[in-house]
Amino acid sequence: MADENDRPYTTYKARPRFLQGRDEEALDPRASDRPDYEVHGRRRRFDPRGWLRRPGRGTGTGRRRLTVGRVIRFVAFAVVAWVLISAIVFLISAQIQEAKVSNAAERQLSGAGFTLTSPNTVLMLGSDARPKGTKEAGANVIGTPSRSDSILLMRVGGGANATLSIPRDTVVDIPGHGRNKINAAYAIGGPSLAIKTVESYLGIKVNHLVEVNFESFPQLIDSLGGVTYKGGCVVSEINGGTRNGGYTLRLKAGEHEIDGKQALALARTRKNNCAKREDDRTRARRQQKILGAIKDKVI
Repeated sequence: MADENDRPYTTYKARPRFLQGRDEEALDPRASDRPDYEVHGRRRRFDPRGWLRRPGRGTGTGRRRLTVGRVIRFVAFAVVAWVLISAIVFLISAQIQEAKVSNAAERQLSGAGFTLTSPNTVLMLGSDARPKGTKEAGANVIGTPSRSDSILLMRVGGGANATLSIPRDTVVDIPGHGRNKINAAYAIGGPSLAIKTVESYLGIKVNHLVEVNFESFPQLIDSLGGVTYKGGCVVSEINGGTRNGGYTLRLKAGEHEIDGKQALALARTRKNNCAKREDDRTRARRQQKILGAIKDKVI
């Protein structure tokens, strides 16, 4: 048998390309007989005349042309990859953040099934804790007892979704501490007592807890690249407004792209200079709109 190095020809193999089948022409044994490729020894000499005669060359209709099916496959691959990466990042982040929930709060939460298929009740507590070094008065810094000025309940999963806001000044029975405003439960006993108070007041079980504050909420909004908010005119001066060291929010009626700082001011607004008859119920409706905007952006 002759040695492979003595062969008067060269063997070429084709492999599948990404999102494309095998090169049919390279697998065709008759390819060496075509006028555009002449094999001599170990070299392939290119015949430009044959290349010009090949159908579709230079016109975008050859075997490498862009087809609808190829585009769909590429888009599908990109979407699946994005979803997988996002899921992995979310799971890792969820595990890290879960460790920050106090043991007392975790024991107070009721067990629940898979969120997408089983109904779950999520309690969102927005505390008025400020970052260290803040000049705002009226609340303690993060890490010390503070009030839950925003209390929202979300019913998700099992084919039904609903949102309920509880005004912060609602007077309720705080277990073991008598009657007081509902936002005082968080200041007295932290998230565990807040969960117990809400469950006692409404007669329901809370399955999950979400805590946000003046530092984490803007970061959440900014990490999403902002959110789209649609509502009426809002002009509010948080902590005295910009001229007094606070923050002034001005939004015309309509749709706006807002960042974390604007979203926080909007969620905190109680006195709206555009509509001075608004009360805490209007503030709760705005908070629900912001929550809806967050869900829309995540989706």
